[in-house]
Amino acid sequence: MRPPLPHPLLKALWVLNRAAWRPDGGELSRVLGIPEASLDALVDNLVNNGLAERDPEQRVHLTKAGRKELTIVLTAGTFDILHGGHVFTLERAKDYGDVLAVVIARDANVRKIKGRDPILDEQERVTLVSALKPVDLAVLGDIDDPLHPLLDIEPDVVVLGFNQPKDEEELRRALKEHGLSPKIVRFSEYRDDPGSSSAILREVIRRYLEGELAPVIEDDGPENA
Repeated sequence: MRPPLPHPLLKALWVLNRAAWRPDGGELSRVLGIPEASLDALVDNLVNNGLAERDPEQRVHLTKAGRKELTIVLTAGTFDILHGGHVFTLERAKDYGDVLAVVIARDANVRKIKGRDPILDEQERVTLVSALKPVDLAVLGDIDDPLHPLLDIEPDVVVLGFNQPKDEEELRRALKEHGLSPKIVRFSEYRDDPGSSSAILREVIRRYLEGELAPVIEDDGPENA
């Protein structure tokens, strides 16, 4: 009988390989904080079970069999002004699998959909979402083809937020045409959610216009104090 799988290592390899990085034992040891000797034994276990491979330079990557041992969850959004609804959705999404990948809307697509520039640019939004505890991988979406990240990541589960306008059946058919049949989950409304980043922005503007928020005064330096 095959021994229990070290899923944290499988997950780490998947994330690193997604970044086009095939780390050697020393690099893996530094990233994971595991002594190299102990890590070598874990990698040997994966290799012996056909779940990972070492190339001639001793760099490690998952095999197709190793990938199948993981359940990859994917969700997407703008994540312009992070709020409790985002955290709730990401935490719930992570419950469906081993790895959570998040697709961040491109600035150009935000302008098309919302009719305004995002408050934070796409790279900053990727940085913020990447730092959240449930998230294992955050990537930018495709400007022209919203399906491209899904086809690239090949998730086992796709999670849709309650206010995302995506049609589940239409998405399911589109993915099936490309040979993918992930489970699609639609979350119901989170009642403590302030609504959306746009709703927060409107509230800030309302409070400013009604005098609840003081205008920002530029500070040119101590000489102007």
